[in-house]
Amino acid sequence: MTRRRNLTINLLIALLSVFCTLLALEIVARLTLPPAQIVKVENLQAVEPRTGDKTAMQEDGGIASVMDWSGHHGVRLRKNVHAEIAAHHISRQDVILETNSIGLRYDELGPKQADEFRVLVLGDSITFGDFLNEDATYTRQMERVVAGRAKRIRVINAGLPGVGTMEEFYLFMEIRDAVQPDLVLLAMYLNDCQNSGAFHARSLPYPYAHSRLLQWAAERFSIVHAALWQDANPETADPLWREQFRAGRELRAGDMLHNRDGFDFEIYHAYTDFGLAWNPQCWQIIDQEVTVLQRAVTESGANFAITLFPIAMQVLGTVKDYRPQESFRAVCMRHGIHCYDLVPALRAKASRDFFYDHCHQTPKGYEVVATDLAAWLDDEHLIPTR
Repeated sequence: MTRRRNLTINLLIALLSVFCTLLALEIVARLTLPPAQIVKVENLQAVEPRTGDKTAMQEDGGIASVMDWSGHHGVRLRKNVHAEIAAHHISRQDVILETNSIGLRYDELGPKQADEFRVLVLGDSITFGDFLNEDATYTRQMERVVAGRAKRIRVINAGLPGVGTMEEFYLFMEIRDAVQPDLVLLAMYLNDCQNSGAFHARSLPYPYAHSRLLQWAAERFSIVHAALWQDANPETADPLWREQFRAGRELRAGDMLHNRDGFDFEIYHAYTDFGLAWNPQCWQIIDQEVTVLQRAVTESGANFAITLFPIAMQVLGTVKDYRPQESFRAVCMRHGIHCYDLVPALRAKASRDFFYDHCHQTPKGYEVVATDLAAWLDDEHLIPTR
């Protein structure tokens, strides 16, 4: 009896010690780490008006709460939702995110009017811009740049988190009749031969998302999971290409902006993300996918154009490695597609406050993108002029 009692006491002491240790770590995390991202979501079909009772909102720690993985190829956004994102993990801003009845981050689209010109922008998280309020995204800024013309030009944000070119094709096929675009602009990024499943971030559900310690641990787990993802596209993209890229060098982390080995170190270790753009095999995949998308867009009666977003170190650094952009232009030339490389425009006005991270841009960076894309579309006679 005494032994059992001692065992119970020891167990309680051990549990109390663990609890106190975790509590202490949580306190340290709250003192040293930024606030955890919290996402609250409500269904707009069930709540009227759009700013209805927020007590009924679902609460989660990640953007996954507005994503839908069922019944289609890849990821989509949930339709008719209102989301409030507190302390977004990229921008650290509070963000409002709303989707319409076809799951786009844009106003509700009715029948197209005679005085209306619609530009459908397909893209990934850079276009989706969940880390910024909608007015700051480059698509909305672009719409403002071209406002006041003979026709009302609507620049429709069809961005989805982490998608590649083939998933953008499937999305286009689903929404083309509802959108009726006059121009489809494909906003590519350097990892576009990848698919959304490989980039889906793991996040904690409510109420665990309120813990900064647990959020930090969850983010580290996602990074480890990505590092262990050895074959991003097993049937088509050979992950061993990076050893050819390294060419026997002992690459070390360093000054990625001004040192060649530091730059190549980042490419080598991002071989399932933006580093894919240095893999020639991935451009073969993109070539095939672009062919399919171009045909579908043409058959719908719309014009087709492509732009390519770079990584920050291509814009801000002195290491001039533009092989992805050269491959991009080669694909476009092969298919006779209007294309625009954003590197020159961004480098001409380069500023460190253009980027939050390696690819997601600030409102200031997106202002340059919006202005230059609009000017290019004018020059190519792809949108109505004044």
